[in-house]
Amino acid sequence: MFPSDGELQLFTDLDKPKWTYTIIVNGKENLRPVMGGSTISITGFELSYRPSDVVSVRVTLERAAPLVTQTSTKTIFRVTEYDSNSKPITSSQFEKTALVLNTGEVATVISSTDAALQVLREHIDMRAAYGVDTSAAEAKYKEALQKINSAKSRPVSQYAEAMTDLNAANVAIQGGLNILRV
Repeated sequence: MFPSDGELQLFTDLDKPKWTYTIIVNGKENLRPVMGGSTISITGFELSYRPSDVVSVRVTLERAAPLVTQTSTKTIFRVTEYDSNSKPITSSQFEKTALVLNTGEVATVISSTDAALQVLREHIDMRAAYGVDTSAAEAKYKEALQKINSAKSRPVSQYAEAMTDLNAANVAIQGGLNILRV
């Protein structure tokens, strides 16, 4: 039995969300009107029935992911129960999060990694001109170039893989610079 002085609070980070919920008591559905806002509350009064009743809530949330300036984790849906003192009962909290991508970040990281690769190329060429063996640094250069090209060829849906490629490219570039002791 849900306490009549308690509350369920529903939250989302989605933009302009539309919530609908239905309270189902002993199989009979009672649809509530559509509500907007990042947070809605269902009062204990609405959920409090006899102990012999079977009560459930079905919630529908509609909206798209928010635009982000930086890739970040957003709360898609969180349900928190509050007691009669308005204190959250965290043991019963449910939350679903998702990574919301700023796909423009890949282009920015590709650009900066390309620039770092050019620095490595300049140092390899300079050392080679002085007769220094640069074969190990050249191998790191080729490894980084392959990873950058892989990141460039990936579709937007492979954002995480592109960022993994770029991280590997940066590790290879740093390895090449370390070999040259730059």
